Amino acid sequence: MGLLWFNHRENSIDRPAILYNELAADDVVKAGMWIYDLVTAGSVYAELSEQEVHQIRSWLNSLTADKIKEVDNVHPDNLNAEVIFSLKSNTEVRIWYNKKDIQVLTSDKKVQKMYVIGHPELKKFFDNKLKKHKAKAFENTVILKEAVRLRRVRIVRDYVMFDRREASQYYPDAKGANTLLKNK
Repeated sequence: MGLLWFNHRENSIDRPAILYNELAADDVVKAGMWIYDLVTAGSVYAELSEQEVHQIRSWLNSLTADKIKEVDNVHPDNLNAEVIFSLKSNTEVRIWYNKKDIQVLTSDKKVQKMYVIGHPELKKFFDNKLKKHKAKAFENTVILKEAVRLRRVRIVRDYVMFDRREASQYYPDAKGANTLLKNK
């Protein structure tokens, strides 16, 4: 189904000002992302890659009616991140994220529409961007002694001796105690 955005047409008084359209690849003129630090009240702007723009665009286009709720107003309180798409039709699509809700504002010179949307992949995208920003901010502020290096790691699997669900299955369970796999 996708999200509504504006497509004004001249000489069409009987047509609605807002027509349903999907965001095509050539509709997006400029795309960027703001990441806000609520502690320091600072912000960082980053251009989005073509792949990221394509992915966000396809997520918006894939939204079904049950995942889109039109609202009278949106509250960008405690805003953590924002994606802005500038479109050829002089329309702007702003996607706001506050670690809880994804809010969308579409606007042109005449009309604004506001939505709250639910999309787990888009939420995961925002969460990953915020984590990377937080890690980079820490790297830039930490003071290390000479010959000490800082490494950033990502945990892919997390398991312990008695909880082997995410462990490679080559190794048998540990002996001596009931493990989660033995209890099945």
